[in-house]
Amino acid sequence: GYTDHFSTWTAAFETEQTTPTQPPTTGPPDNIPIPNGTPVQVVPGQSVTLTTPSGISISLVVGESVEITVTELPSNPKAPLPENMKDFGLFLEIEVNESTELNATISIPFNPSDLQAKGISDPSGLTLTYFDEIEQKWKLVPSHVDLTNGVVSANVTHFSVWSAVYVESEGDSEGDVTTQAVPGFMFLSILMTLTLATLVIVHGRKRK
Repeated sequence: GYTDHFSTWTAAFETEQTTPTQPPTTGPPDNIPIPNGTPVQVVPGQSVTLTTPSGISISLVVGESVEITVTELPSNPKAPLPENMKDFGLFLEIEVNESTELNATISIPFNPSDLQAKGISDPSGLTLTYFDEIEQKWKLVPSHVDLTNGVVSANVTHFSVWSAVYVESEGDSEGDVTTQAVPGFMFLSILMTLTLATLVIVHGRKRK
């Protein structure tokens, strides 16, 4: 081409300007609410938290792509709970379409006033339990009770039917791992009994 001045020049060509495309998403966002009974796809290595309508959360990472369905149930769909366990009216059925390794945390919120209506006065005795399909029995898992925020949670490696229960005393069902502290009045009663027994023995020896 022609020019009317000199400078530093080079040959070039124009290209059409395009907007960079975003990489495709690989799964649901980190925190997602899920309708009751609706399947959700989770991909390997993705950390997600699924939240049910009543506020139950399931935080997990899976080893392979799976479809997870969470259903809240108002009543026990399995065998009756052991006599030493008392539920507060909520059962959770969690299903996956593939057998896979997973690391999950189930967190179930509770309201102290609702617990009292069910005859549960001490939330610190809450723990999570699941139904063992092979042995056809309920089993407890180590759980953490957050009294400040009103949440009981547990780390799990498999899904089944789950519930939060209050353990009234140590049961005889296999898998019971929650131990109950001796109430203060019971400890005092035991101490008084031992003291009285000691006094009787000492008094008897003096009379001889």
